[in-house]
Amino acid sequence: MPEDQQLEHEPDSSSDSGSRRAPDAISAVSESEQLREFYGDRVSIVTPETYEELADVVRSACEEKRTVIPTGGGHHAHVGVPPEGDVLAVSMRNLNRVLRYEPDDFTLGVQSGMPLSDLRRVLSENRQEIPVDVSSSYAGTVGGWIAIGFPGPRQSKQGLLRNYLIGTHGLRARLTPELYKTGGMVVKNVAGYDVGKFLIGSLGTAGFLLEANFKLCPLPARRSLRFAMFGHRREAGQFVQALRRKGLEPAILQVLGGRAAAHLSRRVHSLDAEGHWLLWAFEGNDSQVTWQERELDRLLLEHAPSEVPKADDVDAANTMDFLSEFVEPSPLVAELDTPPNELGVVRIGVLPGQAREVEQAIHDQLENKCQSFATLVDALAGMLTVRWQRREGTVGDVVEFFRHVTTQYNGKGALIYLPRAERVKHPYYQLAPAPSASLAASVRRVFDSHDLFYPGRILAHTPTTK
Repeated sequence: MPEDQQLEHEPDSSSDSGSRRAPDAISAVSESEQLREFYGDRVSIVTPETYEELADVVRSACEEKRTVIPTGGGHHAHVGVPPEGDVLAVSMRNLNRVLRYEPDDFTLGVQSGMPLSDLRRVLSENRQEIPVDVSSSYAGTVGGWIAIGFPGPRQSKQGLLRNYLIGTHGLRARLTPELYKTGGMVVKNVAGYDVGKFLIGSLGTAGFLLEANFKLCPLPARRSLRFAMFGHRREAGQFVQALRRKGLEPAILQVLGGRAAAHLSRRVHSLDAEGHWLLWAFEGNDSQVTWQERELDRLLLEHAPSEVPKADDVDAANTMDFLSEFVEPSPLVAELDTPPNELGVVRIGVLPGQAREVEQAIHDQLENKCQSFATLVDALAGMLTVRWQRREGTVGDVVEFFRHVTTQYNGKGALIYLPRAERVKHPYYQLAPAPSASLAASVRRVFDSHDLFYPGRILAHTPTTK
């Protein structure tokens, strides 16, 4: 069980700079465009600088029965169902320190408001990483990264964020707020270990994450990233199957469909948008990568793709950014001249063997209904990301189709982005019912007994009895 500690609030009448401030005295931040767009014009923002100030905010919000949304910089405000009424967005950006870092032990502890770009810079100095990729332009915080829990393009090889979170420190929402700790800085520490896993992907509905401890990995000594184009989807699928039968272990194996090749071409490569493109990457030490490249070259000779760009012509860093950004409404939106009010993004997870069939079903449905659509299929994990723009009607008109496909294939899915005007018409963030939804709701109430953190942001919600 988590280790709890009650925060006792004793007003300090002293005038020194260390005295606590009431919530109304906490300095406000300018409202970000993202927060105002998805939380409404009545959103207000506070930025506590200490855990005691944060406890004051929670205490006041409980008394006023006001919805609270933990945030970093509003980078993921668009995810989930927008809250209604007055919303208090509590920015953790001032709680942003590295607390513990032991490079030799491959462990790190930071506050949740630390920008992820700063975290990566600290780790890169020792050639270390948490191998769950986000774009180099990502403007979010560690807490936001955990709250969203999106898998990176290397998920099949390196695992999910839950594999690397080994300890947390958070704040429960009660009239008398309580700190809790789970796990620790030792990889084998299991005290409250699974609680941290529950926080990943919770969108902040389980309260404030204050600190996070991670186990780290060394950066790969070498990464080889390549492309191949096939004239037909069937040929691309046959090559994927042959690669997997060969026993190779790519860190990435993605299929670009629809307009995805054109999107990437505008960014880093001259890819023919009419073909069916595969992208793969091997990583590890030099001998591991060299052997796998040699085996892959033999497969290419057997399957004769239409085009294979030279390795020297592939911009690996920007391609990795593209793969990470594909699920986000920006910055790709601006680069592709797609207005945010006309864009939709979903992710659907199925069995890897079903991915090609699901992609074909999506292609058949959207080809004549959308002005443009693009798909990115993780052939190792069975994860499909779809971006679309409607030809007629509204961008949300095809959401029920995605729900149907997700249910038909017993998959999991999430409605990642719709404009607010469309998002409020669709009651669930998840595209298919979650088997563990009732259990998750029960666990969440332990952390948020006053329904402070808008549990309806993910699923339909019945308020608890206060």
